[in-house]
Amino acid sequence: MIALGAAGVSASAETSAPSTVFQPSGAGYEAPGTLYSRQITLHHNGDANGTILATWENYTTSTPYFPIYQSTNGGSSWTSLSRVTDTVNDFGMRWEPFLYELRAAVGSLPAGTILAAGLSVPADRSSTEILLFDSTGRGATWSFLSSVAKGGRRIHGRPEHAGLGTLPHVLPGPARRLLLRPAAELHALPASRSRDLDRRGDLVGPRQ
Repeated sequence: MIALGAAGVSASAETSAPSTVFQPSGAGYEAPGTLYSRQITLHHNGDANGTILATWENYTTSTPYFPIYQSTNGGSSWTSLSRVTDTVNDFGMRWEPFLYELRAAVGSLPAGTILAAGLSVPADRSSTEILLFDSTGRGATWSFLSSVAKGGRRIHGRPEHAGLGTLPHVLPGPARRLLLRPAAELHALPASRSRDLDRRGDLVGPRQ
């Protein structure tokens, strides 16, 4: 189950009791159902400012995807908005989603663009690839943007199968660049710097 605290849009609002965003049920889900929820509040989308977008790992018996849910009343209620699907490998968006709203234009993408990143992983866990998607429709539709990094097989706790772990955290950089920082489960990786997000730029040094 995904539950988030409800809060008003104003800066002075206080968090109230949690509200249920999504409850997996039925034969189409397997344990643990849902994990690793992430959410953002829009601040650069005009009259949609204050809208909350949420996503999470969806453990389904079919091809996994990242569901996108939205709340327009401070988290009191939620509706399904869209899905981020693996349009590159058809493996499924399986692990560790991340959402980010552009504060300023980057390349051809305007301020307010929503980015979604996550791990494309086949059912046998034989490879890992971080894919980046964008939405200029406030999360309603998504387009593939670029591949951030590729890794091997990932098995928890085994150094020979580290693969890629946590998703890149998208960070604002100088000169309207973004830093996308992937991390291996057991090894440090450099950050990737991009001016336009269509392709990965130069590497910025290992993660400490």
